[in-house]
Amino acid sequence: MPSNKDLCIVYTPGIISFFALVLGASGSLYCETVSFTPVDGDDSRTLYAGVTSYREYDSEVKSSAVCLPYSGLEDGTDFVCNVDGLTTTVIVLSLCTMIIGSCAVLYAFLAHCCVRFGLERKKLGVVFILLCILQGLSLLILDSSICLDNPFVQFLKQTSNSEENHDIVCEPYIGTYLIIAAVVLWFLAGVAAIVLPIPVLGNEHGQTQTITYQRNTDGKVEETNVHVVKGTNVPPPEEPAKEKA
Repeated sequence: MPSNKDLCIVYTPGIISFFALVLGASGSLYCETVSFTPVDGDDSRTLYAGVTSYREYDSEVKSSAVCLPYSGLEDGTDFVCNVDGLTTTVIVLSLCTMIIGSCAVLYAFLAHCCVRFGLERKKLGVVFILLCILQGLSLLILDSSICLDNPFVQFLKQTSNSEENHDIVCEPYIGTYLIIAAVVLWFLAGVAAIVLPIPVLGNEHGQTQTITYQRNTDGKVEETNVHVVKGTNVPPPEEPAKEKA
């Protein structure tokens, strides 16, 4: 049976990548990637936003716990929700990271069943490094219209007669830091998959075979003695080379 140390080495890349996937998805898709803080420091008017949704504040309870989609701002109003190409790019990158990352994490837990486990795990490490890059690119949200010209802020400026919503500053919030943590974890998962030694997982049904061959008077070679010892996996014996007549 494999030892606890061997199992730990085998599953370490998968465990690290799982947490990277969860943190990255939460940071990218939840509505608290960035915050908008009024210049006057009034926390009761702080807004929170992500790439697809926002949190609307209330003057009494400060903010709602419900994430609302930007598309809902157009319902029953003449407001048109506009986002730039960089925002669309961030959305695509976030979705690609989630989809590819989910497949990679699943494979990380199943790869040890593959005959070519060592080679496949190194390839998986390269995939994790690429996911690290993709996840990092989602931080471009700080340079997109989500941060620089947020649709909900546009809506407030268009529909509110008050000037209190005009002087606000976009700042990184919880989601941004979750993305940064995910970038680090994707990188660590890739390094672990490439660098960590690959243990040989034992099999209680494995066998060692010792075979003796004998040449008969007619020139044919046949097995004369087969000795089997259970407990160790070995590759099948190679075919004996034929001697020249």
